[in-house]
Amino acid sequence: MTEILANPLCWVMFAVAAGSYYGSFVCLFSPKPCQKVMLGLDFSQVLTACLPLLGLLGTIIGLLQSFSAMSLGLGADSQSLTSGIADALYTTELGLLLAIPGWLLSSQRPRQGAAL
Repeated sequence: MTEILANPLCWVMFAVAAGSYYGSFVCLFSPKPCQKVMLGLDFSQVLTACLPLLGLLGTIIGLLQSFSAMSLGLGADSQSLTSGIADALYTTELGLLLAIPGWLLSSQRPRQGAAL
């Protein structure tokens, strides 16, 4: 758990997820339809769609850390090698775990023009 809290990208994902969940709750309990910002999606749906991409970014960063440790000859040091791989896996998992509730919340919203 401390690996997740030490990674700044994980904190960014937590902040994006909080904004997405807040927007979803506001749209879910609002009597009027939500404002669409792009491609027929509201802002919370756009934020939710960014979460797996942020997880993928963390995967790339973690793998680059591992490969750079190997290129510097630190491959024998298992701590430097496995910490990059662990970061890669943690951020991927976190991006998906935070996106799933956002997708479920956005699927519960009334459609525009539907009776409430």
